[in-house]
Amino acid sequence: MEFSSLFHLIVLIFFLQISCSSPVTVATASVNNLQQPKHLINLESEDGVVSVNVEEAKELLSTGHLYLDVRTIEEFDKGHVDNAINVPYMFSTPEGRVKNSGFVEQVSFEFKKEDHIVVGCQSGVRSLYAAEDLLNTGYKNVKNMGGGYLAWVQNGFTVTKPNDELK
Repeated sequence: MEFSSLFHLIVLIFFLQISCSSPVTVATASVNNLQQPKHLINLESEDGVVSVNVEEAKELLSTGHLYLDVRTIEEFDKGHVDNAINVPYMFSTPEGRVKNSGFVEQVSFEFKKEDHIVVGCQSGVRSLYAAEDLLNTGYKNVKNMGGGYLAWVQNGFTVTKPNDELK
């Protein structure tokens, strides 16, 4: 095993252990290919956000959960999880990304507080913050999709893309 791969694995394990309130188990079968861990299911952050991997998210969506895509409109328009509803958590501005101050209100137009929602973004970071905001405002059944759209695509799951990109 190369030193850099081992170092990245140790950093990943350390980060996961300090950012999660439940014990973490990481499989080390493919150490040289440090991509989205596939064996991390139902991790709960200190703020109570439950994160699931893309395989579990796919299963939840097939059983009736709804998918909230919190990426920017531009990201969403390039491709998204089938049947996703887009409410951006952040907007791109010339100064960089800024939080969508109307995010929770906009979500309330699309989802009821009782709905079972999987929240996803590009890589799993914005969706974690978005899920936390939703839980803090009374949504009860919210899960973050760790790895985001990138992991979804990497796993070969179906996506909706604009017609010109399907050719």
